[in-house]
Amino acid sequence: MDVFVDAKEWVVTEVGVYLDSESVFTFKTDYIEVSDVMVPAQSVFKIGVKGISRWTTQNPFDFGGPGSDREEFEKIAKNAGFDAEKDEFVGEMIMIFSKYKVNQGIDDALFIKKK
Repeated sequence: MDVFVDAKEWVVTEVGVYLDSESVFTFKTDYIEVSDVMVPAQSVFKIGVKGISRWTTQNPFDFGGPGSDREEFEKIAKNAGFDAEKDEFVGEMIMIFSKYKVNQGIDDALFIKKK
């Protein structure tokens, strides 16, 4: 995982997750300043997984031993309506943020540490 931070504004601008040096997803955020606070303006989540039909997963709550509950991603993808024969799972989601009300309606006492 790579995490990129804007050292001047102290905000996370990008996160990249990799599996065996292949990109699994990236999450990038652009910020704007509202009432002297940096807030997200837009975030873009991109997923792109090559070779997904060769992957398997295991239920982390099944303690029946190695491989006892392995399920192929190809089967999962087909059940979700994707064609795993294309051997790539890709997508993009864009979130746009607006109409911020910074520090309005929340009592400052909520943020003060009680002794």
